[in-house]
Amino acid sequence: MIERPWQQTWLDQYDCDMPSVVPYPRAPLTALLEHAARRFPDRPACTLYGRPTTYAELDDRARRLARSLIEQGAGPGKYVGLLLPNVPEYLIALQATWLTGATALQLSPLMVAEEHQHWIEAAGCSIVITLDLLAPNLAPLLGRGPL
Repeated sequence: MIERPWQQTWLDQYDCDMPSVVPYPRAPLTALLEHAARRFPDRPACTLYGRPTTYAELDDRARRLARSLIEQGAGPGKYVGLLLPNVPEYLIALQATWLTGATALQLSPLMVAEEHQHWIEAAGCSIVITLDLLAPNLAPLLGRGPL
């Protein structure tokens, strides 16, 4: 085997009682959040500015958003754009998108409007979830199709 400088024996840095392999369940990611919501409903899934969002809240909001997305045409073979920063609503939107069977199109808030436009048009995306602060980046697309 060829040694590369960036490779290191990171396992040697672990405590001696730490396992070197962690088994992952063979389940869709949506099932993992659903399981956490059932098992730990009142535990915080994430916290923003000191306000926790529990697993039950995250699951409930994702399910409600998924129903709305399905009504708007989201589903297998479709793309849902996510133009959101790292906020709890991002996790809700991502889970909701996956629950519909659609593919999440990750749109960075750091991209300029032309980049958003390019990716949305290239994917044929007709649904984008965003914040009102970022919505002006989508303005050029509003008159040109079913966004």
